[in-house]
Amino acid sequence: MEIELTNEEAKAIEVDILHILGHCALKETDLNIRKSIIDKLAPQPEYVPFTWEDRELFRGKWVRWKFENKEFTIDCIEERGLCFSGELFTWDRLFKDLEFIDGSVFGKLKP
Repeated sequence: MEIELTNEEAKAIEVDILHILGHCALKETDLNIRKSIIDKLAPQPEYVPFTWEDRELFRGKWVRWKFENKEFTIDCIEERGLCFSGELFTWDRLFKDLEFIDGSVFGKLKP
């Protein structure tokens, strides 16, 4: 089970844990807790949808819908988006609903 924390909550917990750890011997579980909190505090990269100009970055790559166990390669690229089974999907919708088969974001890092 993963608990979602705001940055302020995570910082407060980290301060409490560091205070506690300063008064006792470090255990492996203490270090794992601290690492998970620090990971939450690290800035997460921001992504934006691909555009027509980015097409060489994903041409021929394997992708899947986030909500369906169906994998396929990209082979129909249009200026407004990608088409699958004759239906056009916009770049914004693809960014929201599609991912590469390794689970990475179907988008590019925000400039």
